[in-house]
Amino acid sequence: MKTKKLLMIALALVMAIPAAVPARAAPAGEAENQYYLVEGYVTPEGGGEITRTELADDIATVEVTPGTEYAISVNDGEGGLIGNYAFGISFETAPDLPAEQLDQARFAVLVPYGDEIDEFNLVDRKGRVISSAYVVARQEGITAFDVEDTGSGFVLRWAVACEDFSYLDFDIYAVSQLTGERNVLAYRMEEWELSVPYDWLEPDDVVVFVFKSNDGSSTLTAQSEMFSTPAGESRDILDDEAWEGGRSNETEEGSDWYIYLILIFLFVLLPAGLIVLVIMLLKKRKKRKLSN
Repeated sequence: MKTKKLLMIALALVMAIPAAVPARAAPAGEAENQYYLVEGYVTPEGGGEITRTELADDIATVEVTPGTEYAISVNDGEGGLIGNYAFGISFETAPDLPAEQLDQARFAVLVPYGDEIDEFNLVDRKGRVISSAYVVARQEGITAFDVEDTGSGFVLRWAVACEDFSYLDFDIYAVSQLTGERNVLAYRMEEWELSVPYDWLEPDDVVVFVFKSNDGSSTLTAQSEMFSTPAGESRDILDDEAWEGGRSNETEEGSDWYIYLILIFLFVLLPAGLIVLVIMLLKKRKKRKLSN
């Protein structure tokens, strides 16, 4: 009876080990729904402004300070209330002036897309409207989006028909047709041309360039035909060395080997050790019976 109990305990431990190993998160994909990203700022005196609205289909969450000091109130074309999206504010202390506050606290709020949405209002806790922004499709269209292969990279050029060019900015992505991964090549740039060297992109790949134009109230998107990248060494455009000042990918590879060793220990060595322990206990019990 004791032998059976020991075997059952060992088996339960072996089966429990894989369940205790945390699974790696799957790569984040495209958001299923569209959102309006509403951005702006408030001041310590209670003022503020909505500085930008963008129709975003590639994000699902933003960092929002908890609280109910302010809200984005959403109305339809007849002034009817669709919803309120509350947020808090945080005026951080400036590092070199501990006694003083920053003169602005910025916010970003996601509002689920709806055809009926016409107006965004920044309101305080008392319901006072501080700033308003309207959903007005001022852009008439993207009139050109051209990609030229120069032999050392790609040059992207575009043109947009718009009533007021002062509000325009542009995002550029390269989407791999082999892996589905997306590289951000430019974000909210204001120039009308972008040079993309080959080493910004993965080699031996097929990419489509995606262009997004935003004027604060509307967002237009265009994409290129497919382009092939030349052979070469794999290189991540947003590698750790570029962002963290010298930390190379070798550190990441070393960490991966460390993880592999832990997994080998958990899945192979530890179960084997438990089985050996059970066998030793059984032999010891058998010797005691023989001695008796």
